[in-house]
Amino acid sequence: MPTTARTRRAATATAAALLVGGAAFGAAAGTARAKAVCPTGFVCFQESATGGRTVRIAEGQGAYFPGGIQVYVATNSTRLSYCLTSRPYDYVLPPGQQAARSHTVLAARPGAVC
Repeated sequence: MPTTARTRRAATATAAALLVGGAAFGAAAGTARAKAVCPTGFVCFQESATGGRTVRIAEGQGAYFPGGIQVYVATNSTRLSYCLTSRPYDYVLPPGQQAARSHTVLAARPGAVC
């Protein structure tokens, strides 16, 4: 299904509105690595292992990120698989799964096939 400029602008505006500061992160005592908090019903992208911002997308929604966003951890806390268009490759993130690798996400949409 082709996207229009209006659809892309709406998705970009939605994604920008979902940016959340570092308050969504917690770290265990004595641990250098932060753990992303991704509430049920969202796909979340954490920008670094030690915190930073988190981008959240509500279940069933998609988002387009012009130029991409740097992601360290992608977490799917929804009941749907998500297709992530990213560099260096696209992949499917199944429900309840997490991908911990540094990459650039360009778009996310519900779907089991990319």
